[in-house]
Amino acid sequence: MQDSLTLWNQSDIGAALQLWRQQYDIILIDSAPLLALADGLVVGVHVDGVVMVAEQGKTSTQAIKAAIRRAERAGLKLLGFVINKAESQRETGYSYDYSPRKALESV
Repeated sequence: MQDSLTLWNQSDIGAALQLWRQQYDIILIDSAPLLALADGLVVGVHVDGVVMVAEQGKTSTQAIKAAIRRAERAGLKLLGFVINKAESQRETGYSYDYSPRKALESV
């Protein structure tokens, strides 16, 4: 059985993406974490941009920084981040409310 990196290197992902670009407006490719396997780096050089995903409470700041460095060294265009598995919390901080004021009457 071949590993995924060998399969990615044997396939012509550039040609496949070119074909898909003719048919689709947006193409999303999910890959393994950049720090776990090189798959994302192999695919990443063929795409318009990379969005990293970090799990709230699990992915450390150190791991995020290492993934960013790895992506930059590979020449990937980092578009941003998505934080997943975040618990929604009721806002308890600052809020803004707009209530129209009654117009002042002429004296």
